Formats: sequence, C-alpha cells, structure tokens
Amino acid sequence: MCPFKKNKCGTKQNVTFSNTNKSEEVKVKNLTSGESCTYMIKSSCGSPAFNTKNFSGMNDSNVNITFIEFEKDYVKDNMNGKNDDSTSTSNRDKKQPSDDKPNRN
Repeated sequence: MCPFKKNKCGTKQNVTFSNTNKSEEVKVKNLTSGESCTYMIKSSCGSPAFNTKNFSGMNDSNVNITFIEFEKDYVKDNMNGKNDDSTSTSNRDKKQPSDDKPNRN
C-alpha cells in the first residue's frame, strides 16, 4: 500500500465490510498540491460506495478521486504457464508486457 501522511490522511488505510448498510469514516485534512491519500476498501457483501461531506473548498479543479472496482472471481493470473523464475521482480523488469499492453519505456 502506498505510504501517506497520517496527520493529513488519518490512521486507517484499510477498511473491510462484511455486512451491508455499514459505514466507516475516513478524514482527509489540509492536503497540499501533489499530496495524496490511498485507502483499500473491501467488501464481501456487495460493492462499497463512498461520498464526500464537509468539503469546504473542494471542487473538480483541486481534487481528484480515483477508484478501482473488481470481483476477485474475474481477476485472471497473467503468469499461467510460466516457470517460477519468470515471476521474480528482477526478471519482469527486463521483459516487455504482453502484446495487448503498452511497451515499457
């Protein structure tokens, strides 16, 4: 997980929901340009949602919220059929990705 400043992003970086209709609050305070907070929010009972509140001074020109959503059953292992040494970080760094992905610079 990406490191972040706890005094601005809070102490919670991982939130897991196992029941529906539950909520959890994370507070972000006084971020400056270029700073970011990263959270992992998991749910075993449907897709988690989020909203913002108390967002004085927050607008589309100074805030960017990005999220990734996936279902574990549909995540494919792209290392199938490869021997164990091809999965090491040092070996992957020197290889180009598969044809359907952009090349490394």
